Formats: sequence, structure tokens, C-alpha cells
Amino acid sequence: MSFFSPTFISPMSDDRYDDEVFFDFSPKADRRKMPLPSRPSQSPLQQSRDLSTSLSNLPGLETLTNQAGKLKDAVKKVGKKGKQKLKKDSGSREQMEDEPLMDNRMAPSPGAGDKMDKSKAAAFSKMMPTSIGWRKPRQERFDPPLYKSPPPEVEMDLTDSARPQKDMPGRRNKIAEKVMAAAFNHSERRQIGKGLVGRVLNRSYRKQRIDSEVKQQLESIEDHRPYFTYWLTTVHVVILIISLVFYGFAPIGFTYTQRRDLVLQANLVVETVGYMEPDNFWIGPRPADLIHLGAKYSPCMHRDEQVYVRLADIRREENDTGCCIRTDNAGCVQTVSSMCSTSFATFAKWSINSGPNNLRRSGPVCGQDHRTCKVPASVKPNEWPDDITKWPICKESFEDSEYPHTTCDLTGRPCCIGIDGTCKIVSQEYCDFVKGYFHPEATLCSQVDCLDDVCGLIPFGNKEKPDQIYRLWLSIFLHAGIFHCILSIIMQMTILRDLEKLAGCLRIATIYLISGIGGNLMSAIFIPYRAEVGPAGAQFGLLACLVVEVLQNYQILRNPGSALGKLLIIISALFVLGLLPWIDNYAHLGGFICGTLLSFIFLPYVYFGEFDRNRKRLQIVISTVLLLLYFMAMFIIYYLKPLRNCNWCSYFNCVPLTEDFCSNMDVRLENDELHPTR
Repeated sequence: MSFFSPTFISPMSDDRYDDEVFFDFSPKADRRKMPLPSRPSQSPLQQSRDLSTSLSNLPGLETLTNQAGKLKDAVKKVGKKGKQKLKKDSGSREQMEDEPLMDNRMAPSPGAGDKMDKSKAAAFSKMMPTSIGWRKPRQERFDPPLYKSPPPEVEMDLTDSARPQKDMPGRRNKIAEKVMAAAFNHSERRQIGKGLVGRVLNRSYRKQRIDSEVKQQLESIEDHRPYFTYWLTTVHVVILIISLVFYGFAPIGFTYTQRRDLVLQANLVVETVGYMEPDNFWIGPRPADLIHLGAKYSPCMHRDEQVYVRLADIRREENDTGCCIRTDNAGCVQTVSSMCSTSFATFAKWSINSGPNNLRRSGPVCGQDHRTCKVPASVKPNEWPDDITKWPICKESFEDSEYPHTTCDLTGRPCCIGIDGTCKIVSQEYCDFVKGYFHPEATLCSQVDCLDDVCGLIPFGNKEKPDQIYRLWLSIFLHAGIFHCILSIIMQMTILRDLEKLAGCLRIATIYLISGIGGNLMSAIFIPYRAEVGPAGAQFGLLACLVVEVLQNYQILRNPGSALGKLLIIISALFVLGLLPWIDNYAHLGGFICGTLLSFIFLPYVYFGEFDRNRKRLQIVISTVLLLLYFMAMFIIYYLKPLRNCNWCSYFNCVPLTEDFCSNMDVRLENDELHPTR
């Protein structure tokens, strides 16, 4: 009987022979080409005699017999030594025979006629005969469990350290594995023309248009991981947290919030002062703080003639001011004659008849004089001009002075208020109340640069020419508040992440950043005096990618007109929402235009024949030229031909439902005419 016969049952456990194949190694008889001739039936005794006779006649049999005898003697010697060794371990062997069999222990092979265990018989019934043995079905052989608990009759008292960790995946950090698996999920391949939006809008392929060439192109498109999406989202969140920690929150609302309080004025009188502070319904910092962080604000990016004409008017008015000195020696303040009460103060103003030692008309200035200033001294060729608006700040004066306007205590100094850089001579208490920038080192508004205070960041190379053009891309990473940042994160983790899996991090980052810059540039032209932050233009560039994806692959999409119509309806609704305040519709429009051109350049596509391939290559060239023309036109308009008095431009960005609904987010003082003395 064969050793691995069908009646043989392995003593091993069920989980150990799931993948086993039983081979028959028993000696087999030599096969003959022709069957032996039939012989008449003989008795078994006669057959044995005939066999012995035939074997004795074989050549070389005597030599084989002698060698077999020698081999038998050698086996007997080895057997004697083995018996002596086995006697030493007889006690342990008997103990092992009494214990129940474990999964990893071997037992003596059962005999041919032994009774079969029921569990072994059930397992053996699932075996399939093959030409070389028996094995289990395929679906059961190749999926073995990683770890099986011991049989119920065997007690295993193994500690965690004793168990092999590689067989226990439950001991690993499952939370970390799930997080990493979700972050780097590479299982679902991004299908061109479909994606997340395609699944939501129930898009499908037309199978008759997908031939072998198109199918090969679809399979050759690489699937990428969204590294740029995760990096960008992290940067947005970190910058928002830092801005809220350092600058706090503005009043929440859509218009203005009124604030009133008793404040010490420059005339040393406590008065009720009120001002209107702009609201921020995004739950974030004030507009002035956003400008400090890097918001898009045109006066900080280039020289705006309207701003500097207004500053020139302020300087002409300041040239006519004098020093109002109180009669009780309580202090003095720089102001015009109409604001200085002659009942409680004396107004000092130079004229051509001031005296032989002074032939100036402009002045004097409270707190400094060209004759008493030591550093910088007014000597030729650096003599101070007869125009106080061009006087420098006196850093050091002589101790003895005979001029009353230099010995009095100043009760008011320059304060820059609002995002337009309005400068007023007020007390420090008033400046802090309206959250302005107080300059205790200066005595005149012409000695401070309020625009530099408003803009912050890197100081201008020339204070007469603002040069913070980098705000076009810096504002993309800022948000107006918590709600604004949440909307951006939702947009990025859905649409941006989906498109990056198709196009890759470099291509989608190029589309995102250039679309954001193009949108901010258009916004700086049409609404220059509003502080705008956020990736609005970049996000509409992503929406343009979805539109171009449908246009480029309409041949393989079922109902491409319906898919395109749904996208355009959604985008149109977003443009309508852009008519609300604090939403930059011009950034949306500029970003959508740039995103459309960039999508034709960078997004992967599938061509249907040689003509379609050449056509799409030509689209790349045309889109590149149009994109360059767009930026050239925008920069020319922005720097050389700025738009003036465009009344209809504001209606595309905001519909004025109320008087303050579409304000420019500037601080409004309830009493513009500050009376330092009364």
C-alpha cells in the first residue's frame, strides 16, 4: 500500500495542512510498452517458486546480496547506539505521549486500519485528488488566516511578550494606520472626465467611443497623491491661528458697529467720542489688521495718484497752522487759528513782520524750532526751508530757549487713523480709542508716513512710491476669518484634492497660484480701496478646470451638454453670491479667466485621432499666448492707465442694499472736525 494513500490521515492540525500537497513516494513498478502475455492461473505457492527461480538467475545478484549484508550489519551497530540514547529520554518521551497534541507537534502515523477521527475525516473529505496527491480547493488554500486561536481543549497561557507580534496585527496602532491610509489613499484611480464632481453629477462614459487607443491613453494617465492640497490646507490653518492670536476679532456683522466712550482730548477736556468700526461677518480680524498681514490693497502696491493728491492737500492745510498755547500754561497743540479759542489760549503764527531775526512765514511748530534744534541743525547748506511740512523731526534741542512754543507741553501729536491713512493731531488716549497709530516722536503729520503704518510688512524703498506688489500672491494664503477658512478647506479637500490626483502637485499648484494672482490683479484695478484676502481667484480657477475637463473629453462622456450645463449653473450661482459684501467678485472673474487658459495648458487630455491631437496641441499654444496678453493688459492698466471714476464697476462686486452695505471697510469718525480747544 502507498504511504500517502487516501486512507492516510495526517495527525497535524487543520490549519497546518491547508496548503499541503501529499506526494506518493512509494516505489513504482517499471512500465512496459506492451502488456505481458496472459498465463494460465497458478496457485500462490507455484507463483512464489517461479519468482524465486527467476530472481536467482539474474546476473550480479550474488554481489548485491553481499553488499546488502554489509549494509545490514552497519544498521545494527547504529541501532544499538540509538537505543542507548533513547533510554536516557524514555521518561520525557512517555510524558509527551500522554499530553494532548498541539498544532506544532508531530504524532506517530496511524495504521492503515485505524479508526478515523470525525474532525479529520471532515477535513479530508474536502481534499481533491490530483495526479500527484491530494490537496484542498484553490479558494481555501491561498487565504490562510494570520492567527488562529488554540483548540478549546488546549489551554495556552501565553503573555503578550511571548506571542509573535507579526501574527497579531491587532496589537498595532490602528488609529495611526487608518489616518495614514486615509491621507495617502491611492486605491481609487482618478478617472479623467469624472472625478468627485463627476460622481456627484452622475457622469458616465460612452463605451462605444472607447476603443483600444483611447483605453490605452486612459490607462497611461498617472494617478498622483495630493501633497499640495495637504500643504496648502496646513498653511491656511496655521496663518489663521497666528492672525487671531495676535490681532483678535472684529465686531461680527455686515455693516458698522458704533462705539462711544469718554476720551481725553488734545485740549485737556474729557469729551464723549464716537466712531463707527466696520464689521466682519467671517469672524476674524479687522480690515486694518488684514492689511498688516498682507491683504490685497492697491495703495500699498503702487503709487496711487488720488491718495497722494489728498496727502498734498493735507500738507497745504498744515502749512497754514500755528501753535495754540493755553494761557494757563497747561499745554499747547498745533492747529489752525479757527480752532484756537482766544479766551483760553494764544495763537502763535509767524508772518513777514515777526521780527528782524525771523523772516519766515510758515510756522511756528509746537515743540520745535529751527533756531533751537541741535540735531539736525538748521545750518547752510542744510538749512530748514520756509515750509514746515518739509521740516525734519528734531531729535535733540538746546536746553535754554526763549520761545514759548518750544517750552510748552504738547497735548496732541500725529495719529494715523483708518485704512486710508488719515492723519490728525490728537491726544494719545483718543488715538488708542480709535485704534490708530500714534507717533510720540513727531509734531506734524507731514513728518510721519501714515501709508507705511497702514501697510506694514516690508517698508517701502521710496516712501513716495509704494512697492508691495507681492501682495498679489501673499493674500492667497490669508483668510478674513474662521468661517472663510472653513469654506476654503472644504473646497480644497474636495475639488482641489480630486484635481491634484489627476494633474499632479506641480501642475495643479501652478494653476492654483497663477489663477489667484490673476484674480487679485483684476480686483486691484476695479476695487483698489478695499482690503481683500483669500484664495477666491484660485478657487474659481479650479472651477474652470472642471469646465475645461468636460470640454476636452466630451467625446467619451454620455450627455456632455448636461454635464456642462450643471457646472455653469453652479458657477453662475457663485457669481451671484459674489454680489454680497466681503466677497470679491472681480477676483472670481479674473481667476476663472486665468484658470480656463491654464487648464488648456496643463491638464492632461485624451485625443481621438490625429486631427483631434493636433487641435488640442494648438489649443495649448493659443492659451499660452492669451494668458500672456491677459497679464500684460492688466499690468498696463494697473500701472499706466488706471481706471478713474468707474461708477458701474462697483455694482458687479456689490449691490448697495443699504447705505453702508457696500462700504470700503474704513473707520468712520462721527465728528471729523476735532476741536482741540474750546
